[in-house]
Amino acid sequence: MKRLQNILTMTMVLLTAGAMTAWAQSCPDNNHPHAIDMGLKVKWACCNLDSKSPTKAGYNYAWGETEIKGVFNYNNYKYGGNDHEPNSCKPIGKSIEGGQYDVAKKRWGGSWRMPTKKDFMELVNKCDISWVTEDGVNGVRFTAPNGNSIFIGAFGYVKGYEIVGRESGGTIGCYWTANCSEDDNRYAVAGWADLEHRDYDLTDSKISRAWGAQIRPVSSGTTTNPSGGNTPSNNGLVFAAGTQNLHYKILKKNMVEVTGEVRGMHSGRLVIPSTVKHNNVEYKVVRIGKSALSHQNNLTEVVVPASVVEIGDKAFANCEKLETINITGTLNKFGRYVTSYCPKLRTINISGASRIKAAGNCVYDKTRMELLAGCGASSIAANNGLTIVEGAFTGTSITHAVIKGNKCKIKGKAFSNCSQLKLVDIYADSWSCATNAFSGCWHMEAVRLKNPPKKGKKLDNTSAVIKKF
Repeated sequence: MKRLQNILTMTMVLLTAGAMTAWAQSCPDNNHPHAIDMGLKVKWACCNLDSKSPTKAGYNYAWGETEIKGVFNYNNYKYGGNDHEPNSCKPIGKSIEGGQYDVAKKRWGGSWRMPTKKDFMELVNKCDISWVTEDGVNGVRFTAPNGNSIFIGAFGYVKGYEIVGRESGGTIGCYWTANCSEDDNRYAVAGWADLEHRDYDLTDSKISRAWGAQIRPVSSGTTTNPSGGNTPSNNGLVFAAGTQNLHYKILKKNMVEVTGEVRGMHSGRLVIPSTVKHNNVEYKVVRIGKSALSHQNNLTEVVVPASVVEIGDKAFANCEKLETINITGTLNKFGRYVTSYCPKLRTINISGASRIKAAGNCVYDKTRMELLAGCGASSIAANNGLTIVEGAFTGTSITHAVIKGNKCKIKGKAFSNCSQLKLVDIYADSWSCATNAFSGCWHMEAVRLKNPPKKGKKLDNTSAVIKKF
């Protein structure tokens, strides 16, 4: 049997639309979910975990994870692993039903749990199987000898960010069991159905644990209908919205960040929206996440909306053509290395009045007296007690830095890899400088000081000398 990733996704011919919705045969009312007694060793839920209808998908989960998310790969899988090394995932058990890694148990409690390979095998061996379409959703209906039945929909699976097999009413159904592969712990057993070929393997198909699949809970005890359990938080869910090819990560209720977990490519001028919609819910964009817009080689200008209050580390780093950053709101936080390796950057504006301000194309935290970011056109303001933080000018095209004020502190790598930097003039009476502050500035000629140290000072990885004006 080929693994799921090799299955061709095709569509199923839809059945007559006028037929009665079949789940009404087993569910006593529309207050789903229900526990369906099919005369088997376990009762099966009428719908998927986190769903309120047999013909609606629930959230996808990576195997053994209990949090929802939108991206599924080894990079963000809680238990590690990679594509090249067998058994590279962290072992969490050969079977996880009913334990701490069982998301059905965590959500619904009681005797509810993930189904095992044996549970699926009993379902297949003791039920009649029909390929059907219900409420526009393709799937498989299992009918037990006692007449009760359940519908398992073709809601696909998620590999990376791509949902596979959910198009055209559904072409592939993919459901986790609680069993890990015995051959390679990067894989777990999943039940799947290929609706084009009327083929299924609900007992022995293996897919990557890091991928996202649906879960159909079972109950092995006296539990009747599930209560719905703990409503899962959307926090961490990643989705795409709008026409800007941006992806957003839900932080908390009605708030999102522009995320770097999944990134499209951008060119020219990019205007980030202040609000976006997902599943008919409006979210406020409040943060530009870590590395969210880094390595955008054709991006020239970014306009950040007034709704954004935080800029994450390396948010705009390594954008080789970026010239202008316009932040139209009030910021509470500005990360490290935000503008690093942006050699063409010349303009940084922040419109809102806050502790984070822009002056002379530099970004300052006026409360902490820190210079957070600069660019090739920066003019450093005369601030007493100023600290230039790590990564503030890293990889920029600044050529001459003039630092004024009574006190000055330059942190490590503050000006690292500034290939065009030649002179640094420090007028402060009291100053300190990390030895690697100018690391990689091989064309720098001198650091000129008002009061140079009598015993001299060595700077690492630069040809510059320290001398008096």
